[in-house]
Amino acid sequence: MDKRLVFLVAFFVAGFMLFGCLEYINGGRTVPGVHKINQTGNATNQTVVNETNQTAIVTPKACEDLTVGKEDCIIERAFNNNRYSDCQKLNGSEYTRCVYKLAEISYSNCLRFTNSEDADNCLLNMTSKYGAVVCKNVVNQTKKDDCGVLSVSPDCRSITEVDERFGCDAIAKNNESVCEESVDETGHDSCYLEFSQKKRDVCAQIDNEGIRAACNGLLKNNTSPCSAITSASLIRDNCYKTYAEESADCSVCNSVVDSVYKDNCFVDCAVENSNPSVCAESDNEQKADSCYWQYAVKAGNVSACNPIKLISLKRVCVEEVAKKEGKPNDCEMLLGTYGLTQGDVSFCYLNVIATTNVTFENCRMMNDGYYEDTCISNAIKRDNLSRDYCAYIMDDTLKATCFKS
Repeated sequence: MDKRLVFLVAFFVAGFMLFGCLEYINGGRTVPGVHKINQTGNATNQTVVNETNQTAIVTPKACEDLTVGKEDCIIERAFNNNRYSDCQKLNGSEYTRCVYKLAEISYSNCLRFTNSEDADNCLLNMTSKYGAVVCKNVVNQTKKDDCGVLSVSPDCRSITEVDERFGCDAIAKNNESVCEESVDETGHDSCYLEFSQKKRDVCAQIDNEGIRAACNGLLKNNTSPCSAITSASLIRDNCYKTYAEESADCSVCNSVVDSVYKDNCFVDCAVENSNPSVCAESDNEQKADSCYWQYAVKAGNVSACNPIKLISLKRVCVEEVAKKEGKPNDCEMLLGTYGLTQGDVSFCYLNVIATTNVTFENCRMMNDGYYEDTCISNAIKRDNLSRDYCAYIMDDTLKATCFKS
């Protein structure tokens, strides 16, 4: 045989043996990184398989397909996408929870509740995050008042006067922008006025010209900004009045020209500074009496009625304070007043008991047995107290009726 032919046959046999070994070593599989071309030789159909790097791709389930945690998933999705339509897929408490979650993005989402009570509750829940601005959307007046309280700093919540509460909150937070949360212009101005005196000068933000000038005067410790007002006398009077109240210098009221403004200046200055003796600075006895009367009612201080010279006005003063405070025993201050009798005191008792919800404790403070019994009987019925309280009634007939009722 030709040597060249033998060599060629040996070469092909060796090649087939080598290919067979590779297939055997790889278990009949394609060697990683080696391209296996199909019979057509079309390179576009080449496939490379690297088994060691293969990863199973799992498509996540939609929230609606979950059997556990479905509601939590939908709520989280609604929050992440700020999408109310997701909340609409829920019912009852889960729907409420979803809307509350969206309200963390914008409190206006609370208004998606069709029930105003639910919307109000949601808004109240958001006061800690957004402040008093949410309160303007609260419908129920009681809850609106509660909202205003919850929105301010804890140390300011016991203040009943709304404008004073905002002023306190602005100072506590050292942030005059809190003043803008007040519901009206007067509230804004009062807040800025107080902030200017206790923190820093923001008088320029006060809208009312008279109050703005008073603010500047208080910082300068004189009334020159008030006297410089030429636009209108009432604006100037308002400046003097504001300065007097804030500085506790009630003598400034004498600079007020308008008689009504002047009288109000003395009264308000006396109330603001808890000083009824200011009323004595009024021009005449009648105005002084009126000042004492108004102070007593505003301050809830029956003793302020005592200096009143006109007897009929003194009796009215005592009765009005007793009604306001729910304390019929205040009527007893009339005893010993020249020109008044026990009949006047009894008449005062009767009017207070008949028109005011007097508490059991305040009834017990009275020194007139008959009216005290009547007062206690009314309190037991009205406040649905235990019939054990009937034992405090002295009159046997009224006591027996009380126990039977």
